[in-house]
Amino acid sequence: MIEALIPEKYMVEWSGWPLTDNRFGEEFDRDARIRMVMGGRRLIPYLLKNRKHLKGDLLEIGPFFTPLLYSPELREVLPSSASITFLENDSDAVEWLQQQGNCRLLNLDMNAASFAGDLQQQLAGEVFDNIIISQVLNYVDYISLLARLFALVRPGGYLFINNVCDYGLPILFSGKRPSDNESVIAASLTAGFSIKEQHVIPKYFRKEPADRLILVLQRP
Repeated sequence: MIEALIPEKYMVEWSGWPLTDNRFGEEFDRDARIRMVMGGRRLIPYLLKNRKHLKGDLLEIGPFFTPLLYSPELREVLPSSASITFLENDSDAVEWLQQQGNCRLLNLDMNAASFAGDLQQQLAGEVFDNIIISQVLNYVDYISLLARLFALVRPGGYLFINNVCDYGLPILFSGKRPSDNESVIAASLTAGFSIKEQHVIPKYFRKEPADRLILVLQRP
């Protein structure tokens, strides 16, 4: 847990979010952003492990400026026929994502209390082969969202979760966020998913308040 070893290679000067005008202070400064990038990338090995399933229609929720589906590792293995959808609520990130590749973009307010219902309405009748949600559960009603996501995953499809409870920007946290990893696991099972992989990764940075949970879930 040594912040001094944070690599310099990550680009964290993002359009609309300049480091020189950072309204969130140390919770979103350079080091915090790099921790965010590195934390999100902790899911990549599990996506690569399941690469044979990464095809068809894919949805990534809350990619911001660090979409895992556009990471160099995933770009190398995703078939050209894969259809990518990003759900993002930051207008600057949406504009940036449009410039990165051929994708569909959904603009929904993930911080709204109605987010889970809005998502279901926006995607009524659609299903995805794979859904990725990384470090988003702290900002939403996670129980309602997981229930909605079950309906959006094609039978036999996968949901990949990466989350550290109470980690991120507290001012934006939902009052209905998970309190611990066990809550996320229980809500996933209640929603109807089966657990294919479950990993608890010990916290790497001092700023992380809890261990990281990685889940690979499947809709039966």
